[in-house]
Amino acid sequence: MTLKVAQETEEQFIARGKEIGFLGNPIKGKGRIIWFTCGEGNAFLPMLADMCRYAERIHPISFNGGAWLLGDRYDEHRMRLRDIISEQLQEAVYAMKWNTLVLASHWPCVFAPKNLSFRNIVYKTVEGARVLDGSMDGVDLIAEIHVGCGLKREIHNLDFRHEHFDKVLSIDQQNSFW
Repeated sequence: MTLKVAQETEEQFIARGKEIGFLGNPIKGKGRIIWFTCGEGNAFLPMLADMCRYAERIHPISFNGGAWLLGDRYDEHRMRLRDIISEQLQEAVYAMKWNTLVLASHWPCVFAPKNLSFRNIVYKTVEGARVLDGSMDGVDLIAEIHVGCGLKREIHNLDFRHEHFDKVLSIDQQNSFW
């Protein structure tokens, strides 16, 4: 029996993303980074500890929900919020004079609407990265998702420029994941 995309677990989706190539290992050795993420109390410190293994210095910026907010076009309020976040990120990049911006989401997230699945978080994070891509000259933009909690945490780099990402998104949209 062939597994249908609609029946995929989070682990199977991650495995498929790694096989296709749009999900990868976290970027290591980035030096100084501006890190935009969710400030959820249960997740923030463990995610920060994970990031400290990969970066020399971190300037954190957090909003409830994190990077998926940048790709959320739910309503006019969310669009205004995206503009505010974008301005804050640009201000931090130029004020700190650091050229790496990491957009991070995590799963599970208590600030995600109940109908927002793991896939939706991934897709909205990627869409948010695409919104910012190219808008800041000389900035290395990285998107990632932190999965799990406690000792079972993983970080996955989201290659939002990957040629097959749109194909996977299209299949999942047809299967009502969007």
